[in-house]
Amino acid sequence: MVEETIERRIFGLFADLLEYPRAGLRQSVRECEALIASENAKTCALLGTFRSFVEEASLEQIQEVYTGTFDLDAIYYPYVGYQLLGESYKRSAFLLGLKERYQANGFAVEGKELPDHLAVMLRFLAVCGDKGITREIACEALLPTLEKMLTQQKEADGSGHDGEKIEPNSRQGENQRARPYMDVLLALRLVLQQHYPMDPEAENHV
Repeated sequence: MVEETIERRIFGLFADLLEYPRAGLRQSVRECEALIASENAKTCALLGTFRSFVEEASLEQIQEVYTGTFDLDAIYYPYVGYQLLGESYKRSAFLLGLKERYQANGFAVEGKELPDHLAVMLRFLAVCGDKGITREIACEALLPTLEKMLTQQKEADGSGHDGEKIEPNSRQGENQRARPYMDVLLALRLVLQQHYPMDPEAENHV
């Protein structure tokens, strides 16, 4: 039960990190880093880099980087349904399905944000007690979305899946500005992979 409580708290903190920056962000990243410190050194290091960024920048500067990353760069458009399905009827069905699951589990989306926003889906993971539903969302929606984002970033940076150099991309300099939040996404992918391994039999060994 303690481990499950910590897991939920971690997802809630990642939601804090991936929503529009507000007061309290620095505390959230410090707490998240502390909670995962014993789980994975690489994940902790990625969050440490992001913590350094938010501690050195003003809230307005952080908000500017956030907007430039998630609002102005299609690579990081933070809507899972859009990333996986595009603007199509399939995304509409995906959104409807999310709403129904949220309602069935007593979860309400705050404000006007769409239900497939990364932060909203992470907040649902933080409160949902149905492990089957959370595994499905993590493995079939969140992880594929993160993989797509990070693969596109690698290509924009000039390296492929295994790190080989490719032709320089005109967006490379522009996309480097997304680096602080790229570290958050990389850390989140590692956490999801650890808590939701592809083999369900391995879940009890996490």
